[in-house]
Amino acid sequence: MSITLQNNARNAAATAVGTLLNGGKLVFLTSGDAVVAVLEFAGTAFGAPDEGVITANAIMADDDTSAGTVARYEARTSADALVLGGTVTTVGNGGDVELTSLTFAEGETLEITGYTLTMPATA
Repeated sequence: MSITLQNNARNAAATAVGTLLNGGKLVFLTSGDAVVAVLEFAGTAFGAPDEGVITANAIMADDDTSAGTVARYEARTSADALVLGGTVTTVGNGGDVELTSLTFAEGETLEITGYTLTMPATA
């Protein structure tokens, strides 16, 4: 038997996670944990939840990447505490975050145009 969360609980969970990320960052890392780029969330990182889904407000690009191939990411608070993480793939390959390219040279720009988090209805 699995637990089923109602939308009010999903929205509360999404709001809590979004609040943790206010003023935080997305850190893009290689498989060896080297930092390639750090993108900053806005002071209010996400909009209001809808059926357990929150959508990020504008995220500041990193226009001075380190050289490397991105394999994963971490979402961190403004105090650098880890909140969540996931995989990164190229578009269409099913990563938690999808980029047009995974390989960056020193000084390139890494930007994302959208980021959503979904709290599951069942666990």
